[in-house]
Amino acid sequence: MFRRFLQFWDNSSFYLDKKVFYAAYGIAALFVLSFFIPALQTVAVFLLLALATVVLIDALLLYQKRGLNAERILPPRLSNGDENKITLQLFNEYNFIVSCTVIDELPVQFQERKLLNISTDPFRGQWFVFYYYAAYHI
Repeated sequence: MFRRFLQFWDNSSFYLDKKVFYAAYGIAALFVLSFFIPALQTVAVFLLLALATVVLIDALLLYQKRGLNAERILPPRLSNGDENKITLQLFNEYNFIVSCTVIDELPVQFQERKLLNISTDPFRGQWFVFYYYAAYHI
């Protein structure tokens, strides 16, 4: 059962930011200090519940039916020698403004393992990302 849980967690798209872990470390330190100063235990429990609530609300806002969709628009054929214009079209259907990082892998036919990593400005509605790629084999 534990192995199935780990396999599910490895394939999950839910990643926590470093700030959440730093907050959890701080709360753990407060729990350790509460052995010496008992008044800190109430503060630590309150902060732990607040952190859990914030993470839960974030997950509920993130995993709605309508969310962020992306579409890659390519020419009919990709050329190995010329530049290929590749367009990523992002659709934000959330009720709030989103800033995201797009990670795009090159097609397998180019035999390269480079990743495209682009951060977008905050947007609502539609956003286009244009980039050109040319595979030159020497």
